[in-house]
Amino acid sequence: NSIDAAAKRILIRFVLIDGLIRQLIVVDNGRGMTSDEIDAAMQLGHQKSRPTSALGHFGMGLKAASFSQASRLTVLSRARAQTAVGRRMNRESDADGFVVEELESKQVELTLDSKWTDFATDTGTIVRWDDIRTFPKSKDRAVTDAFAEATVTKLRQHIGLTFHRLLEAREVRIDIDVLDAEQGEAGIPFDVEPINPFGYIRTGVPGYPKTLVASTKSSRIPLTCHIWPAKSDSHQYKLAGMPVESTQGFYFYRNQRLLSAGGWAGVNHQTKRRRLAR
Repeated sequence: NSIDAAAKRILIRFVLIDGLIRQLIVVDNGRGMTSDEIDAAMQLGHQKSRPTSALGHFGMGLKAASFSQASRLTVLSRARAQTAVGRRMNRESDADGFVVEELESKQVELTLDSKWTDFATDTGTIVRWDDIRTFPKSKDRAVTDAFAEATVTKLRQHIGLTFHRLLEAREVRIDIDVLDAEQGEAGIPFDVEPINPFGYIRTGVPGYPKTLVASTKSSRIPLTCHIWPAKSDSHQYKLAGMPVESTQGFYFYRNQRLLSAGGWAGVNHQTKRRRLAR
């Protein structure tokens, strides 16, 4: 959603309160939303016309992702020359269905103007999760620290792979940090680096990469075939710690976003002989 809103900077922040990770916040400096746009964004499965370049498609991602993890979703936004707007939804409610609470504009504006990022949010959006059910509840700080470290690592790997083309082109910068609310300061942000599954220096076989063309009645689909060099220790070959055999196969992209990494989609089967093929 941030990338579709033309954000150049995105911050993902875990917030520690009383030794526990109690909030997850995503901040961007995209174009922001008007009152009508934020109302539409908070609807479940809202149908709207989307440009063919958009990464989003069904209008369910924000709500589905949020309520699979957290009990409360808050969205604050400001478009150029527009009043700041905010909405809040609770997963559990006494009312029938999901009730959307409208937040006071001045308070939303103060939050957007807070200097807790190193980029301006004159326009942009903040998404915040509260009452997160999937984070550890242990009071042991060592458990919280280990979870935060492991989760930040997984997130950097996942985002670095999924959006590697946009990150390599410097169309967007994504940072992740952890804020201790009691101390009022965040740790050093981790920059998400691109993980290119085709980022080898020298091809594994002369003549590759090569292009094959699949033809249908209405179109021709080019398939770019790569073979990695053998015995590679590159993190771009050993993708996010996944078994090497599982990363052979097809890589499907839509608008520079990697949708699927590896697997033969029933066309072929995994074998060690093809482990370098992508």
